[in-house]
Amino acid sequence: MAGRRVGVLWCALALGFAACGQASLQQVAEDVQSDGRPGGVLVVATEDDGTASIGVAGVDATGTPMTADATWRIGSITKTFTAVVVMQMVEEGAFGLDDDVGRYLDNPQVPPGVTVRQLLQHTSGIPDYIPHANVVLRSCPESAIDPFALIVNDVPAFAPGEGWEYSNTNYLVLGQLIRALTGQPPADAIRGRIIDPLGLNDTYLEGSEPGPPPVPAFADFYDTGPGPITCHTPIWADATDAGMISSAHDLDRFLRAIFDGTLVSAGSLTEMLDTNEFGYGLGISKLLQPPVEDVEIYGNGGGLVGYKSVALYETKRRTTIIAMSPTGFSIGGLQDRAIEWAFSR
Repeated sequence: MAGRRVGVLWCALALGFAACGQASLQQVAEDVQSDGRPGGVLVVATEDDGTASIGVAGVDATGTPMTADATWRIGSITKTFTAVVVMQMVEEGAFGLDDDVGRYLDNPQVPPGVTVRQLLQHTSGIPDYIPHANVVLRSCPESAIDPFALIVNDVPAFAPGEGWEYSNTNYLVLGQLIRALTGQPPADAIRGRIIDPLGLNDTYLEGSEPGPPPVPAFADFYDTGPGPITCHTPIWADATDAGMISSAHDLDRFLRAIFDGTLVSAGSLTEMLDTNEFGYGLGISKLLQPPVEDVEIYGNGGGLVGYKSVALYETKRRTTIIAMSPTGFSIGGLQDRAIEWAFSR
C-alpha cells in the first residue's frame, strides 16, 4: 500500500476518539442504535495517518454483541470492486469504455449499442432483476436463482444512453465481460487484481469462493416491503453486482488504494469520478448533499436481505467512514451523524 502506514492505530473501543483527545464516535453509534431497531450498528472513521475511531453498539441476530472486526455482506459496494477491474482492463487495452458490449458478449438481455461506460453508469436501459428477486427470495427458494431469467420478459427502460436508471443487472453483465476477456471467473479476477495485492483477508465473492462467514443478520426487507422473512436466502455465483463480503478494515484499505493510485491510474480515477446529475460515476457515487459544508465525499452503499452498509471517502482530508447494520433498516441517519462527527469538529 505504497508505504502510507504500518498499521491502524485503534483508539479505545468504549471511547471512540476520546482516547486520542477528541470526541466520541461511540456515542453516535449508541444514539442511532437506541432508536428501537433490532440488531446493532458499527461505524469506523479512519484518518489518513491510520488512526481509527470506532463506534459499535447492539447485537447481531444471535444476540452476540457487535464487534469492530465484523465481516458482513456489503451489497452494492461490490460494484466498486467490479468497476476497478473493468477500469484496469481498459487501461490494459482489453476494450474501451465506449465499445459496444455486443462485440465481446452474446447475451440476449443486452440490447445492441450498449457500451461498457453505460453499464458502469447505469445508462444502458437494461432492466433491474432485483425487484423480481426480492419477491422470489420471500418465497424461500431452495436453490440459487438465475438473475437473467427473472428479466427475460422485461423490456428496456429506455434506449442505450437515453436515460438513467439504477440496475444491478448492469454489473452482472460486467462480470460476464470480465470472464469473457480474461478467461477467468470474475471472482478470480477480483482476487488477483485487488484482494490479494492489498491483503484484504476478510474480503471475497460469496457463492464463488470460500471465506469467513458474515455476521448473522436479521433477515428483513424493511426498506423494500413489509415484514421479515424467516429463511436463509441462497447466494449465487458470479454476483459481481452485490455478492461480496468484507470488513471495515478491508474497505478502508480498498478505498484508499483507489484514490492513491494503487489500483487505477489518475485518468481512470477521473473517469470514475465524473458523476452525472444523480451523483453516479463509474462504479462510485458522489454524495450530493452532505450534512456538512466544504467536503467532497465519494463512495458506495449496499443493501441486501438483512444488511445495510456504506463506504465513504472524503478527498480533502483523506478520511474514510465505513458503517453497517445487520438489519434491513436504512443507515442514512448513521451515515449523516458519522459525517457530522468527522467533519464538524
